[in-house]
Amino acid sequence: MANINSTQYKNVYVDDPAKVLHGGEYFGRLRRAVAEISTGSATSGDTYTLLKLPRNAMLHNVKVYNAAVTGETDLDVGDENDVDGLFDGIDISSAGSKELVADGGTNGYDPQTDSAKKLWEVLGYSKETDAPENVKVIATSSGNAADVNVAFVFEYVVD
Repeated sequence: MANINSTQYKNVYVDDPAKVLHGGEYFGRLRRAVAEISTGSATSGDTYTLLKLPRNAMLHNVKVYNAAVTGETDLDVGDENDVDGLFDGIDISSAGSKELVADGGTNGYDPQTDSAKKLWEVLGYSKETDAPENVKVIATSSGNAADVNVAFVFEYVVD
């Protein structure tokens, strides 16, 4: 199984780790993090490292933009401990954009119960210190896909 880094993850965390922002540097403003992946080299079970988010981030919205992906039925998004802890079964077989947080919990994240929770709580950690300081968010492939770019936009607040 391969682990494929998004361009943004590679630029910040692999090529220049000194650029990493830590949780105390956000001061409660709405933040946006973008990760773009290419599905062409993935096989079933492969993981894409999307980005890192502070464990105390509160998700405001997550959007996915993609062209139609043949061979890929869905993506799961979570962390290394629970690969579908945030979103389970995101359908990317048809082109378009999706607002995952606003979908009423059909993909796992339920805005009615999860919007007031910090990322470490949504991912099922029993206490904040059990989660890494910056949670590595991953997407897991479900099939052999044609080469298409998929973009994720995470909007979150850190207080």
